[in-house]
Amino acid sequence: MKTVLLIILVLYPPSLAFSQNPMLTYYINGVEVNFENIFINPNCIESMTVKKETTNGELYIVTKEREWKYKSLEMFVKSLYNYKQIFNDSVIPIFMIGKNVIANPDSVRIDSSYFGEATINRLSNVKGVSEACKRLIVVYIKLADKPIIYIRGKSTEFQDTIIN
Repeated sequence: MKTVLLIILVLYPPSLAFSQNPMLTYYINGVEVNFENIFINPNCIESMTVKKETTNGELYIVTKEREWKYKSLEMFVKSLYNYKQIFNDSVIPIFMIGKNVIANPDSVRIDSSYFGEATINRLSNVKGVSEACKRLIVVYIKLADKPIIYIRGKSTEFQDTIIN
C-alpha cells in the first residue's frame, strides 16, 4: 500500500493536485462575458488589453462601436432564409458554429456584422436511425465577414443550405 501511495505522489505531485487551472475573465466594452459563447468579428475590435495583476487574469476587448451589436443564435438563424425548418416542434436542432457544438444555444452572441450560412443535415431519412433520432437535425453555421455567394449550389434530400 505504501508503494502505491509513493508512486502516486511521485507521478502526481501535490502541487498539481491542489493547483487551480486559471481561466481568464473576458470583458467586451467593460461588460463581463462568457467568451466560450461569443463570436465577435475581429474586424470590429479596436483594442485588447490583458491585465495579469488579477487572480486569473483579465482580457478587455474594446470594439470600434462603443455599444457592441450582436444577435442571439436564434435571431441570427431566423435572419436566414428558411428558419422555420429549424424552430418548430417536429425537430430537435443541434447547432454547430465552425467545429464547436453549441451546448447552450440561449447564451450564444454573434456579432451583427457577420454574414452567415447554415447547412441543415436531417436524420429523418437515414436508414438504421431510431425513430427518436429521426427528429434530430444538425445545423452547421458558417460565419463570414463578407456575404457568401454561390454561383452553383447543391442540395440533397438530407441537406439544405440557407444563405444570409
